[in-house]
Order: sequence, then C-alpha cells, then structure tokens
Amino acid sequence: MLATKEERKRYRYDTLYMDIAVRVSQMSHAERAQVGALIVNEDRIISMGWNGMPSGWDNDCEETKQYLTITKPQVLHAESNAIAKLAKSNESGLGATMYCTVSPCMNCAKLIYQAGIKKVIYKDKYRHDDGIQFLRECTIHVQQLTDHRKVPNDDPPSVYNGGKTMREQYDEAAMMCPDFNNF
Repeated sequence: MLATKEERKRYRYDTLYMDIAVRVSQMSHAERAQVGALIVNEDRIISMGWNGMPSGWDNDCEETKQYLTITKPQVLHAESNAIAKLAKSNESGLGATMYCTVSPCMNCAKLIYQAGIKKVIYKDKYRHDDGIQFLRECTIHVQQLTDHRKVPNDDPPSVYNGGKTMREQYDEAAMMCPDFNNF
C-alpha cells in the first residue's frame, strides 16, 4: 500500500494523467504503435502530442518495403511533438512532468532534458533503455507507472507502493484477503 495520504493522492493524479496520455495516443494514425505524451506543470496539462507525420503532411506513418512495414523517417515521436507544441505556446516546460505511454528513445530524452522537464513517468518500456539511462544521468526522475491491481512481476521497489516490490505488495494483499485472487 502507499505509505502516506500524499503518495496516494499523487498516484491517483499520475494514473489520471497516464489515462489521458493513453487517450491522446489514440489520435495517432500509426498502425505499428500509437504513442501519446502529456506535459503537466503544477497539475495543469500544458501540452500533448502523439506520434505522426508533421503538420500538413498526409497521415500515412508507415510504408511497405519488401513485405515489411516500416515507420517513415519523417514521423515525429509523441514526446517531440508535445515539446514542439509547447514551444509554440506561452507555457514553459521548466520543472514539468511528462507522461508517456512508452518510455522515451534517446533523441526524445535529449529534447526532454533541453525543455527543462524534471520528471518522466511512462507506461510501457521502449525496446531500448538508453533514453531512460540518459535521463537518469541528467538527474531527471524517471518512473514506470504500473497498475498495482494486476498480478505483479519482479519489478524493483517503487515509491508508489511504499517501497515494496509489486510481488511483496501482492502477497501481502493476498494474505489479508482470502478472496483477493478472485477479483
């Protein structure tokens, strides 16, 4: 369980913003992967983006070459799209939090750092973790948001569940409620 009332409240907001990022990802016309990103500062959404072609281009994000479907090189990632939209506004990314449906690649991680974003929360891991490593080297807080109601794997302890691994939290809940596994 989350240790304090403030941690529980923060987790509720984090899940809300992640749910919105998931909905934003559904705006993408990509067939291979729809990704969404949300930038939040002082509990206000200040920008959002999804992966897709630049403004004014057609919405075909992939092409088929030799029976393989590949993403076109012109496709913007959700994170870079959200940062570009932020740059066009009067808002600042300084000290903001970014919510991403997929962890950032290295190029997006560099943009996140340059935008002054201080925290990145992501849902699923990207196939490479060099972006996550770069952000951590830049002292940007990076956290995977996991659904604690699902059967856990052996992830490391998280601030969102009182410093316990998901397995420890799951086992504790199962001992306290005999019908826990039937929900």
